Amino acid sequence: MPANAMKRRYMRHPRNLPLVFRTIPREFVQAPESSQGQDLGGLRFEALCPVPPGAVLELTISVCGETQTFRGTVHWSRPLGRHFEVGLCFTDPDDAFRARMVEQVCHIEAYRQRRSRRGGRSIGVEQAARTWIRRYAMAFSPLSQGEPARGS
Repeated sequence: MPANAMKRRYMRHPRNLPLVFRTIPREFVQAPESSQGQDLGGLRFEALCPVPPGAVLELTISVCGETQTFRGTVHWSRPLGRHFEVGLCFTDPDDAFRARMVEQVCHIEAYRQRRSRRGGRSIGVEQAARTWIRRYAMAFSPLSQGEPARGS
């Protein structure tokens, strides 16, 4: 893992929610001038196969009936059991911001699913969101500052 990757923080995408990615040619992605030299943070997710550092990916995340697409560059990929853990760095500030919002929704949905399984009855999205926000939102710091709390 590159030394500067150690300083960067990655949000952890919940493993039980779908995330699809594909490699895209580097020439189709240009980092905006405004992101030069900035640490925009990243996303950590599991993949079935290794993804080489430097690869440019387009991620698609679907949650609560909405689908969002983001682009970024793979910073690292390492074995994790039978899978691989991938660290993706965002290259566009808008993607980084949107990804943080989408990941909060993903963590709320994952929390709702866990609570429903454990409690034996379904809880609504609004109730789950209120509880998750009260318990975990403060720990869900900006991308470059840290990762969501373990309970999220």
